[in-house]
Amino acid sequence: MDVKRVVTLTEEQLPQLLALGADAMQEDAWSGTQIAQQLARPRSINIGVFVEAQLVGFVFATYLFDEAELLQIGTTGSMRGNGLGKALLSALAERLQAEEVTRLMLEVRSSNTAALALYQRVGFAQDGRRKGYYAAPNESGEREDAVLMSSPVSAVLTSLGN
Repeated sequence: MDVKRVVTLTEEQLPQLLALGADAMQEDAWSGTQIAQQLARPRSINIGVFVEAQLVGFVFATYLFDEAELLQIGTTGSMRGNGLGKALLSALAERLQAEEVTRLMLEVRSSNTAALALYQRVGFAQDGRRKGYYAAPNESGEREDAVLMSSPVSAVLTSLGN
């Protein structure tokens, strides 16, 4: 994979973010208003990965003092399995370290086994669960648990070779 750029996202990329969010996040995709608010939020880190001129991955996070929360991370379906998630986590951890953030937290659908495996590989540990947190992703009507995870930023950087 030829990653051309890892950049800080701006409102200029909003149309591409909307399209990528719909592909990557499906039922959890944010609206244009939510994305615009995230891009304008103080103490936020918003990173995109571009191949050529195409946005193929993004990560949104916020931080306060020494803790951060990964809000969303997504890659285009055709590029999954090519290391984009690791590249995004690496760029995020580097920026968090520069802001003197020491702990990164996140939540993920319990059915998202690919994301859970990635997070575990880069140093995240499960802290708990939120029962029935997510709306049902299908017609079953049953809500889905959120798995709560966290990691020291230094552990993420070490596991990714930074």
